[in-house]
Amino acid sequence: MVFRILELDTGNISLEFCEADIAHLRATVQDAYGEIRSKPHIMHDNISFGGCEFLFYNEWDDPCLISQCSKGQDMLRSLAHLLSS
Repeated sequence: MVFRILELDTGNISLEFCEADIAHLRATVQDAYGEIRSKPHIMHDNISFGGCEFLFYNEWDDPCLISQCSKGQDMLRSLAHLLSS
């Protein structure tokens, strides 16, 4: 179970993880931030929880959540810490 933060050129951050860890991530998000909403698109899903929007990509078995605001960045950093401990 490896979760890591990747700083993107856009100023957003990405929480990177293995496909096998999706269920664990989902449970941790629900415990920490409540309900998760998802709206699928062709290349990604729009995900929202804790009042923030994220992009979820799962290409080539390499999933990630990308923050869309500074509060979302803080949430992803917090999740990475929770999931890595």
